[in-house]
Amino acid sequence: MVKYKINLIEIIMIRADNISKSFKLKKKKVIRALDEVSISVPQQSIFGLLGTNGAGKTTLIKILSTLIVADKGDVRIAHINVKKNPNEVRKRIGVCFGSRMLYYRITGRNNLKFYGRMFNVPNIDKRISELASFFEMEEKMDELVEGYSLGTQSKLAIMRALIHDPEILFLDEPTIGLDPATAHKLRNKITQMRDDEGKTIILCTHYLHEAEELSDSIGIMNKGKMIMTDTPSGLKKRITSHDCVSLDIVDNRDSEIIKKRFKVIGDSRETIVMLSKEENVNVLLKYLVTNNILIKNIKHVQPDLENIFIELAKKEK
Repeated sequence: MVKYKINLIEIIMIRADNISKSFKLKKKKVIRALDEVSISVPQQSIFGLLGTNGAGKTTLIKILSTLIVADKGDVRIAHINVKKNPNEVRKRIGVCFGSRMLYYRITGRNNLKFYGRMFNVPNIDKRISELASFFEMEEKMDELVEGYSLGTQSKLAIMRALIHDPEILFLDEPTIGLDPATAHKLRNKITQMRDDEGKTIILCTHYLHEAEELSDSIGIMNKGKMIMTDTPSGLKKRITSHDCVSLDIVDNRDSEIIKKRFKVIGDSRETIVMLSKEENVNVLLKYLVTNNILIKNIKHVQPDLENIFIELAKKEK
């Protein structure tokens, strides 16, 4: 495969400006699924989309991929207006909503042939062979999909989305339910698609470590709003510019005492103390000594994406 060179001029492949979407439910109740959401995704990059259930991620993906229309705002995919030219957009995108879009009673090869003909893919057999080789699926192509493992189904679903060699790919929870080894291999393939084939990818995931590992930039959604967008390292800097200290406490119950005086982020696996501008490590150590709190280890750390997500969700409640 040809390695794409990074262009010094940044080309925006996905742009959404102030899009909103509401749905009417029973008894005339209106749910605002998206509220003035904007994103900008450069060519040959991965944009990680994070949020709890009901945050608006799926609605956003459906609007970007022409499945539904926004009530308000402007969306352009590969510089094409989605509302005015949806069919032209569909030629340039691939959408993977998991294995739900596969036919289980035919072979993997026939699944790809069916979708390939829908897109008038020339030399479809050659394209299938290329994808089978890339995803290491050569031995599975002539087996019925109903006999595939979950990991093999996930691979085939992405192959289906790639059959017409789109510039842009939307992946919704591609590794959900997979064992760690299979998920790791699939994540490697996703980065290869960006690095070796120049794909622009929006990755919707619940796995915070996955978004942090794969994404060039990340958008965090909550209650229909895009509450923060930045690089993984940029998010960490924005959530806190202060010192963060990890404590390995002898008695985990002492973490509750620390919470009474300091801001603690993270979960029960470790106690991470976020120090304010007026505080430093000496202030923390003095407090520990005064309250007879024993520790095994103390070190400066940078909060991970899970800590950031928890903090942002708290602020938006």
